Amino acid sequence: MKRMKRFLILMLALAMLTGCAAGTAPEEPAATPAAPAPEDGTAPPAPTIEVAAESSAPDPWALWDGERLFYVGNDGLHRREGEQDTVVDAGESRQYLGLYKLEDGRLLWIKRLTYAQEQALAAELPAWVFSHDSDAGVYDLFLADAQGENAQPLAENVGNLLFVSETQLVCVGMRADRPLLLVDLAAGSVQEIEGVDLSNQLLTQCFVADGVYYFYALEAEQDEQGAQGYALDLAARTVEPFSGEAPLADAETYAPAGLPQAQCSVSGEIPEQTYVYSAGGADLRAVLRMDMDLGAAVITFLMDEEPVSLLEVQSVYSFYDYDEVQAAGEEAFILAHQSEDGVYYAAYVEQLRLSFAGGWAFVYEAGAADGAASGPERLVCAVPFAA
Repeated sequence: MKRMKRFLILMLALAMLTGCAAGTAPEEPAATPAAPAPEDGTAPPAPTIEVAAESSAPDPWALWDGERLFYVGNDGLHRREGEQDTVVDAGESRQYLGLYKLEDGRLLWIKRLTYAQEQALAAELPAWVFSHDSDAGVYDLFLADAQGENAQPLAENVGNLLFVSETQLVCVGMRADRPLLLVDLAAGSVQEIEGVDLSNQLLTQCFVADGVYYFYALEAEQDEQGAQGYALDLAARTVEPFSGEAPLADAETYAPAGLPQAQCSVSGEIPEQTYVYSAGGADLRAVLRMDMDLGAAVITFLMDEEPVSLLEVQSVYSFYDYDEVQAAGEEAFILAHQSEDGVYYAAYVEQLRLSFAGGWAFVYEAGAADGAASGPERLVCAVPFAA
């Protein structure tokens, strides 16, 4: 059965190559299988194109500062310099909500607490904080030096994070009095904002426009129709209630602006999506095609329309017995089998997402859409583009 499925995947891969090469008609396929990855999920080093420093797109899970590549791996946050790969912060991949390079060169990462840590914290808070429909993720913010070393917590046990400028974010302290906090990334300080009591209030909507942070709050057991609006003047650092309509149409989006975001576009829908990443004067295209019935996916990587490599990913539950996977542990089973025969594994191929930085493509499995409260479930593979 597995051999037959393998044959079907090869047919899917051949169809991908035929479709992607249409118009170029090479005599023989130009794509070759990607080399198996070591246990940390990264591909062997290869010459990379010349890429200016950039943060990854579309998800903030990697960055290239011109000297070092930082990325979210399965065992934590990695730093890659040449052929040397080092874990600079240990953790699970899903904990890393975002990774950013600040203007002054320091590294910021937002790390969600583990499930056990959140459960312990939940025992100290009102039950409604974690039982509401919205995701009540709890995070720590860390600042480290340019090498990702000497990390220190900037803010601990916070939620409802929103960047309100390139150097500031607003959040709520996840403790009984639930203070509204303004975090200054440049100064490395945290200030409690007076003028609003959130001890029994839940934030339902928040955004920033023209230097003002607007948010709505309602009592835990109220219907959302009863939400009260507030406006925090970020310059004066004062908050006042308001009525009427907030200027949602003027909402602005910010992120720490130490590095420009990689030029990347995504088109198409499941089961076929195309990513176009422009870097170093080249267009790198990745075509992701999924067969949910088979539980397999093929990713064809092309440089300036010429296929350069091909990656096969299989759903572990489609190719192995469910009880066998669960007995070994899903994570452990996938990591133990993902490099067999040059094939990689994910729990579900429909959750595959790609992100790009520094001439690398990072193939992640991520269960939620953009704006999720957690990072990726796992790094399936990292693929360097040859010059």
